[in-house]
Amino acid sequence: MKNLENLFFHPTHSPTGTQARIFLFSHAGAGASYYMRWKKYFDPTFAEVYPVQLPGRENRAKEPLIREFDVLTDQIVETLAQYTDMPYAFFGHSLGASVCYDTAVKLRNLGLPEPECLILSANRPPVIKPDYSFIYSMSDASFCTLLQENGAMHGDMLESKEFREAYLPVIRSDFELYASYDTKQQTSPLHSDIYALCGDCDPFAAKEHMELWKDYTTGSFQMQAFHGGHFYLNDHVSEICEIISNKLHAKISRDL
Repeated sequence: MKNLENLFFHPTHSPTGTQARIFLFSHAGAGASYYMRWKKYFDPTFAEVYPVQLPGRENRAKEPLIREFDVLTDQIVETLAQYTDMPYAFFGHSLGASVCYDTAVKLRNLGLPEPECLILSANRPPVIKPDYSFIYSMSDASFCTLLQENGAMHGDMLESKEFREAYLPVIRSDFELYASYDTKQQTSPLHSDIYALCGDCDPFAAKEHMELWKDYTTGSFQMQAFHGGHFYLNDHVSEICEIISNKLHAKISRDL
């Protein structure tokens, strides 16, 4: 990638230097600007914050959407490989959880430092990945109904023809992307600590699903459920940012 910053949406930098980096991976259909309001909850003297921007949206809108999971994570790895020179953490919600987990595995397989910790939100581990291949071929009306039911979008947004024309191709592409994720690839557990988060009313990623992430690390594992559905995190931003910072800071302290 010629311009490394293309992958990131307004990363934060401290003029005095930092101890770590935090990479944020968004859910299907979303751009990295989703995390703009999160930045105020992180200490800029502790960690640089990088919302990861996927092709085909926002500042990368002129690039083609990627529909193959391996192609996407290979591209992310190519860039992030140059950002592993200090301790770092990954946070990913829904599709973003799978993207950041696969990215961590590929970085490890290249012999590069793993994330100190992965905070994985509202997505099942590879062993029980659901088949969502039917979703991206739904009619617009059925697709919009599904998005409203799981809290991804409000009805007034989907009533806008301009919004639907811009948004639906992106989220359809992301469901197709997720369907292409080959979870049968054998991989040994990461050494990164894993902290799994979910909403206590989320049928897509329930507590019993998230508990299975414990088998994907030789490090520590914890799970926490918040009140809410699939998009519980919208009501718990400050708490989640505190978890990310505290888990990364604690891991760095243990490693010293």
